[in-house]
Amino acid sequence: MKKSILFLIGLLMLAPLALAETEGIAAARVSATTESVSAPEQGNIRILQTKYEPYPAEPGQIVTLWIAVQNWGEDALDNVYLQVVPEYPFQLTQGNAVQEVGKVSGFGERLIEYDLIVNEDAIEGVYSFDVQQCSDAICSKVIRDLAVSISVKTGGSPRIRVGLEDASTFFGGKNGDLTINVVNRGKLDIKFLTLTLLPSDDYEIISPTEVYIGELESDDFDTVDYNIFIEESVASDDTVYVDLPVKIEYTDSNNRDYTGQSQVKLKVYSQDDLKRLGLMTAGGSNNMYMIVGLIAVGGIVWYWRKKRKANK
Repeated sequence: MKKSILFLIGLLMLAPLALAETEGIAAARVSATTESVSAPEQGNIRILQTKYEPYPAEPGQIVTLWIAVQNWGEDALDNVYLQVVPEYPFQLTQGNAVQEVGKVSGFGERLIEYDLIVNEDAIEGVYSFDVQQCSDAICSKVIRDLAVSISVKTGGSPRIRVGLEDASTFFGGKNGDLTINVVNRGKLDIKFLTLTLLPSDDYEIISPTEVYIGELESDDFDTVDYNIFIEESVASDDTVYVDLPVKIEYTDSNNRDYTGQSQVKLKVYSQDDLKRLGLMTAGGSNNMYMIVGLIAVGGIVWYWRKKRKANK
């Protein structure tokens, strides 16, 4: 009768201890953690996954896993061994897979810690592997298995780069096309990607300002075309770079929303540099030459008509 009372008291003391150990930690838990009123089927030892950090685990990073060893009897236990059997995408960072738990007092609990590295190429998902209770330090006999689960999500923040892909030769008073590229340089895929060219005093946007791209996988890119008019006062004396502010909106594969802004630089030439570089008549689009030509033609026509009247 006395032993039964002590056993029940031990259970009541053990339950809050386990709760205190895992309180406030968001982590996947196995079904064993919910069987707090059932004694182990074999002997007095129960092993269970308590928590892991960080949650979720991330590729290329270390995740620490804690395994609890509980003694459900009143007598202390010695020679308890645990072996972790990691599978892809996990592997031990160092040390032996088998750990000696040490002495576990009656109705007591010990926490064993394992550090695992997550493979850099791991994709998002929940992965399981075994932790085993062994009879000795070489795990010649497995007494019981525990399947532990760790959630992996592609970690970090997306790395999006925006740049100028191509552009017309721009100068003051020039209307032309430009192409902006957006590159996903991170490990995360993104979705709902939208680019918006923002207004400026240096130019007027003729084409639609907002363009929806949608999905953009890791290590992939896409382009967006715009048509703009450069104000006549820009680069009137010297060649300058005009900033094109671009707003970027997207959602990553972990359903986190992002909004950012990048500056794309567009070269706008002065008239002197256009002449020096031989760009004045490129594409037959130089307004100044056209105006001079029209004035010259008009002058010739006027002179010819005046002379014709004089001869009459």
